[in-house]
Formats: sequence, C-alpha cells, structure tokens
Amino acid sequence: MNVSILLALIVALYAVSVASTGGLVWHYCSSTVHYPVTINNLVLSPNPPKANTLCKAHVDGNLTYANPIKSASSEVKISYSKGGKWIPIGDFTQNVCDFIPCPLNPGPFSLDQSATLPPQPTGDFSGSVTMTDDSNKKLLLCVNFTVSIIA
Repeated sequence: MNVSILLALIVALYAVSVASTGGLVWHYCSSTVHYPVTINNLVLSPNPPKANTLCKAHVDGNLTYANPIKSASSEVKISYSKGGKWIPIGDFTQNVCDFIPCPLNPGPFSLDQSATLPPQPTGDFSGSVTMTDDSNKKLLLCVNFTVSIIA
C-alpha cells in the first residue's frame, strides 16, 4: 500500500483532535462537529516515518455511532510540498472494509497496520480525509493532516 494512503487511512479512522506524534499532525476539519470515530491512542513507529522502512501503526479508538458500520468509504486528498508550494499528487477513494473488519461495532476498537514505505518521495505531505457510512452517506470523520517522511 502507498505510504501516503496508509498514513491517511490511519488518520481517517482514528483522529479526534489536534495531536502530534513527531512526524504526523492532524486535526478535525471542523471543531464544532462531533465525529462518530474517535482516537484514544496512536503509536507510530518509527516516528517520524522513514522512507524504505517498515512503518507500523497501532491505534486504539472508539466508535460512538448507534449502529454497526457495515460499509464505509474514505476519500483521501494528498499534496506534496515542493519549493514552498503544495502540489496535489492524488485523490484516492477506498472501501474502509478492505483494511478493517466490518461490520465495525459501536464501542472501543484496536487496529494494527504496517507497510514498508517506498524510498521516494521523502519530505512534507498534507491532505484531508473523509470517511462516510455507505448506507446513509453520514459523515463519520473528516480530518486534515500533515506528515513528514524522512530519508
């Protein structure tokens, strides 16, 4: 899986407020919206992520939604910083159930993901992630993020 997609999907599932883990920073798109997907703990190793290295993420979170999520989609928009400007490098849509077991039942959950990051590109990335319940199009999560991948 592409490093940017992996990190963005981790953020998509588990971000709750402004947080910093060294190489990764994220926050809700809106401070006035209660998103049903929340995070209690995120551990990224190594942090900051290192190119051409296995990157592992462990997340403990909570789903405060009334019903199980049987199917959900995430949309990830990613940009790369070059010469002080953000250059869009892609928009990606993915079925959330491709990387977590569905249905996702209300209550606490844990997830471990890992991927070997490609050797290039390194540098600063930014983006946004939305996660939507496919059955009713309810917005489950929206976050903005930045991450630095080192050589």
